[in-house]
Amino acid sequence: MVSIFPTSQAEIDSTYPSLKSIELWSCPRLESFSGMGFPSNLKKLDISGCPMLIANRMKWDLQRLSSLQSLELSLSLQTVNEIEGAVDSFPEEGLLPSTLTSLSISSFQTLKTLNGKSFHNLTSLQELQICFCEELQCLPEEGLPLSLARLVIFGSPMLEQRCQRGTGEDWPKIQHIPYIEIGYKEI
Repeated sequence: MVSIFPTSQAEIDSTYPSLKSIELWSCPRLESFSGMGFPSNLKKLDISGCPMLIANRMKWDLQRLSSLQSLELSLSLQTVNEIEGAVDSFPEEGLLPSTLTSLSISSFQTLKTLNGKSFHNLTSLQELQICFCEELQCLPEEGLPLSLARLVIFGSPMLEQRCQRGTGEDWPKIQHIPYIEIGYKEI
């Protein structure tokens, strides 16, 4: 399978009027959803083990999904080396809608930076989870959205060190967040 969904937005919405959640797992050859993207009423999107699809994420047109609240992206350890055009910064400007309340990124082995401008556009974001991003060195200079109520980081040693309560270099950027879990421990 290399593509799913019909080819026009009206056809997508009329064919899938009740579709609120999509989970795609272990489709290493899947490259796109269609030229028209996702159903407009989508609330949750979970993509894991689909490196070609994640490599083409700028074609997803998530900005137009005003109902999207939850996004989970994982390259999975088995597919990390298969991705074309490694992810070194995330999220790109214009990729994510401001309606997101939950974002999880996992196993982005080449991720080195988080885009602060893009994060500040996520004005509804309440939960952020960063897992197994071993090359991620620090949080954005601009910090994270003030709306964030829950931050979970594990499997990302450099970032975990920088986010330690009181002593970490990034602690001032996250101390406003009510619930913080670093390395499987609430701090």
